[in-house]
Amino acid sequence: MPTNNHELLLTILDYLIQFVSVLLISFFCIRYVDKKHGVKQRPMALWLIGLFLLSFAGYDLLNFMDYDYYQLMFLGLPKWLITLRYAFSIILRCATIYITLGVLYFNERARQLLIAIAIFTIVTAYWKHPYSVFENIAIMAEKAWGLNTSNGLNYPVYPWISMFVYVTADLLIAGITIYCLTLPKVKALFKK
Repeated sequence: MPTNNHELLLTILDYLIQFVSVLLISFFCIRYVDKKHGVKQRPMALWLIGLFLLSFAGYDLLNFMDYDYYQLMFLGLPKWLITLRYAFSIILRCATIYITLGVLYFNERARQLLIAIAIFTIVTAYWKHPYSVFENIAIMAEKAWGLNTSNGLNYPVYPWISMFVYVTADLLIAGITIYCLTLPKVKALFKK
């Protein structure tokens, strides 16, 4: 964890580089398969949704490698529930990658499943991003920065801002996914 502004900036850049790396790998792998198998052109919206979902799912999987950190985020939950949640998160990300690839290659069943995942995301947004997780992360960050948290957070608004950003991003991505995949022009591209 960072202990000063310089280390904080480096930490943020590290996460950004990881995400961009996953995005670029996804893009070039898809382009390679497209050229090898002569895949027809995709609408830009389908490209963007596909790359975005692949990148975020891959990035999340990389960050799930640290189970100890995952446990700290959900501190307060019973261990069995943390383990169940952890396993479900990994399975959901793997399914999202598989289904998104199906959508990018015009599989109708994959399109329907991705819409279902987007609806599931909207319905479970608070369960996915409870306030307590952001509070635990803020406490860990403040302790790492050498701040005293014995009387509560020094910056109590940070968890609320973080939660708002994550929930809003999930709702927007899910909404845009549903919208794009239900457009008649896009639906017509998928095999029955």
